[in-house]
Amino acid sequence: RTMRSTFALVPLSGMRQMNHAYLHDTDYIVGGRVVKGGLSTIPYNEVYIRVGGLGRVVGDIDVTTGKVCSDVDGTGRSFDDGIGLPIALFVREPDYGHLVGLLRTRARYATIFGREAAHGIPLLMITSENGVRVFTEKLQHQVFKTMAWDLNPFQNTSLAYRCEIGNTSEPHLRQKLEELLDLDDDKMKQVLTPEEMARIAGGFGATDESVANLLYQALQRDLTEQNNNSAGDYSGHNLQDLVNEGLAFALRASDYHTSRQLLILYTLVATKRKSVSDTAPLLESDAKQQPESR
Repeated sequence: RTMRSTFALVPLSGMRQMNHAYLHDTDYIVGGRVVKGGLSTIPYNEVYIRVGGLGRVVGDIDVTTGKVCSDVDGTGRSFDDGIGLPIALFVREPDYGHLVGLLRTRARYATIFGREAAHGIPLLMITSENGVRVFTEKLQHQVFKTMAWDLNPFQNTSLAYRCEIGNTSEPHLRQKLEELLDLDDDKMKQVLTPEEMARIAGGFGATDESVANLLYQALQRDLTEQNNNSAGDYSGHNLQDLVNEGLAFALRASDYHTSRQLLILYTLVATKRKSVSDTAPLLESDAKQQPESR
């Protein structure tokens, strides 16, 4: 089942409208601009969708929900359950702006549909020069390294102008929260240093929980070093260093909300210094973060 559109992220109604324009109109709108007289070559994307349900079916079981999905006993896929979720996420331009956007889109996908539905979803780069290339986990780690060292940090450009001090739109801020990256992945921790993760969190945005865990681990290192210091007058600075790294990158990205997030989480974590035996979680469990909590 294939649908065609000039954009990767548009509603189905938008796809139908543009397809109709390509077939029947003289002038086309491409990239927000009117192209007089039409085009000799029509750009398009192909979007492949599942028929109903959430995940792939393996052995008559939906791998996401764990429910039986068999055509034999009548529990198979049907359009009665909707069109299903995308089988992959992709970008058309292999530049860092689009690749970071792809990572943010996956994060938003996981926030809305659940981490189970997003687990293992392929990320693709589709270009006319190289065809379809898989944005592998190894390549993702390389991009994260580049984000921490070589990229000038940036917000989602479609949201930044509505997430400023004194000019914050609730829908835009909600999407910004949905796009926050999760830095708690074990494989990512094997590749990135705490300082690199703090830079990514400050410059590109990360979830409250993953940032809080990152800062708490720095506090634990401070306390360990303090206990191992025979003089007893050691004052660790791992926690402060990480916060400074994150704030520096948030400032470069002109990201007020992320700066505020880092300061709030730093305050919460720092209070644990005198009560390290407290087993209460740093943050209340809340699957759906609201803008008011920030």
